[in-house]
Amino acid sequence: MATKVKKEDLYTTNGQVRFERFDENVEDWTYYEKRFELTLKIEGISDGGPLEEQRRDLLLKCIGPDHFRAILDNFNDRDYESLSYQEIRGFLRQKFDKKINYLYQRYMFNKTTQNSDEKIAMFLSRLKSVSNKCQFGSSLEERLRDQFILGLGAEDIQKELFYKFSSVDVSLNEVFEVARSLEEAKENIQTMHGVSTFGNVNAVKNKGHNEKNFASREEQNQKVIDPRITCIRCGKARHSQVALCPALKEECRYCKKIGHFARVCLKAGNRVEDKKQFKSVKRIDSDDSYFFINSFQTVKNRFIENNIRGWKINVELNGLPVKMMIDSAASVSCIGYSLWKQLKKPKLRPMGDLKGYTDNPIKTLGKTQVQVNLPGKQENLPVVVTIKDDEPILGLDWMLKLGIGIQINHLTLDNDRKCSDSELSNTLKEYDTIFVENNKGVKNYKAKISFWKFLFTY
Repeated sequence: MATKVKKEDLYTTNGQVRFERFDENVEDWTYYEKRFELTLKIEGISDGGPLEEQRRDLLLKCIGPDHFRAILDNFNDRDYESLSYQEIRGFLRQKFDKKINYLYQRYMFNKTTQNSDEKIAMFLSRLKSVSNKCQFGSSLEERLRDQFILGLGAEDIQKELFYKFSSVDVSLNEVFEVARSLEEAKENIQTMHGVSTFGNVNAVKNKGHNEKNFASREEQNQKVIDPRITCIRCGKARHSQVALCPALKEECRYCKKIGHFARVCLKAGNRVEDKKQFKSVKRIDSDDSYFFINSFQTVKNRFIENNIRGWKINVELNGLPVKMMIDSAASVSCIGYSLWKQLKKPKLRPMGDLKGYTDNPIKTLGKTQVQVNLPGKQENLPVVVTIKDDEPILGLDWMLKLGIGIQINHLTLDNDRKCSDSELSNTLKEYDTIFVENNKGVKNYKAKISFWKFLFTY
């Protein structure tokens, strides 16, 4: 129980009370007022009576010079000693209490979803904070429960909750406890197996890569092949026609598959393709007859640029300007060891090695979170840190989060003979996952994509 301050102790008490200035950019006046009056209660300075002047003086002392001046300017015909605590408090409430549009606050509540780096407990806490201005009344817990489930970022946890709770009678606390348990179990399993929830990774455990020993882990005696100038089947100079390759019908002595020699077999570890030139395409050879696809549209502005090696985008990672290669075939986004150091070595979490598009292993240091800034867009996103320094890759995971995509509008044939309707129709059906209508993608840029008649994979 608070002890009332005696008259003779007032000056001593006023000297002891410490309270920060009011900053409307940090805190609502309602909360500041409640904290201030709680402090007065603890100090034994109760409402009304002979201590009313001390309540007023303490408020004027603590509130800060700008607000003090605003109070005096508002009551310019009166000395502050003639003002009561209630008068000053009433003026400040009128000045800082904002009129709330409850319909808009409910709209914002329904849009509240879990951030990618946010724990479930923190998400629920933020959701409750948003609901304070919605006037849900007796339906508050039900509304919180529903939006908590709908706003979860982890689809697997969301599915489990839908499966477990089919009745509307379940409480918010029951749903929260199950969701938190699932989140903890998921994190424990990832830690045990050293794998990432993002992207395509090898089924191997993390082998303790660190920045001191990564250089010794580079593969030895591998032949680096640039498919633009070297045949990926025999390892010799690229042929003018696929049929001229001597390995075309030969069996590999290592993997026993037809179509390449053992000296360039990926599974034997004898070959590494030059990923700097081709980040996201499968091995394709051609003869002299091929189709072109042109006229797909892409965003062309000051932060996306095109060059001979593909599309690049200027972003900021933790405030550092970085140029990244856009690669929709990469399921995760990657940065190299040196760039990770430039970003001040953000904390890494363990994960397994990645697989390249030719199933070649890509050694990793781990994964981390970075703040990604684009004009009008800011996201906290996961990124994989690779041991080798290669061009930073903005993969499909970031493309979806940042709203970057591709839209193909139509096909045309770009050689001497005409394209029949059946050829066009068959091509669209064969690649139906690519040529699909949607409202996403990049616009206002023409590009040309080549199709080869002969496609060999092994």
